[in-house]
Amino acid sequence: MFENYSRITNSLVDLVNSQRGLNRRTRNALVPGELRKAFKDGAKLAVELGLVIDTLSEMSARLSGGKMMATTAEAIFTRLEEEYVGIFSMTTNVALEQKDPPCHFAWHQRLYANEDIQAVFYCQSPAIISVVNANTLPDARILSDAKELIREAVFVEPDVEAIGNAFDKASMLLIPQHGLLTWGEDVYQAIVKAEIMNRVCEVEVITRQSGM
Repeated sequence: MFENYSRITNSLVDLVNSQRGLNRRTRNALVPGELRKAFKDGAKLAVELGLVIDTLSEMSARLSGGKMMATTAEAIFTRLEEEYVGIFSMTTNVALEQKDPPCHFAWHQRLYANEDIQAVFYCQSPAIISVVNANTLPDARILSDAKELIREAVFVEPDVEAIGNAFDKASMLLIPQHGLLTWGEDVYQAIVKAEIMNRVCEVEVITRQSGM
């Protein structure tokens, strides 16, 4: 009896979801369980590291078939549930669900033009914002092991064309009055790059404040 009840309940859920966009079976086929878990765990990690400002931050991951999963415009990183993650086209403004894409969705699309990029992360920690708005790269000598990553960071205007012209020769993009844009082979790599830059920026801010 329980199995019948469960099957009926799931069918009703799928029926409701089908009116909103993707049903559960289709969504599970597009986004494997491991990827969904990694995405949610990545958001949790970003919060723990102090990298995000809830609804202002964004994250996405490449899916097969020219699609991506991304946090929605209303996404709250501190409690990232299924409702705050949508499936969108990489090349058009067509959404596969009735959800709003992240504010800077076009940036994600432009980065995914490079097939090596599997995930994108956009964040704004206090230290990053302080350094970005000063429009000066941190001193690469602050963390010698990360000097190549820091030296390959590039300042760019918040413009899709500018981002497209810059990311091929950059390790990450610093966008004045906005934040930091990173990418990688998965969400963890994108977040780790942001964390390294964040730590360097924290030291840079302290150094500037102390006049050293």
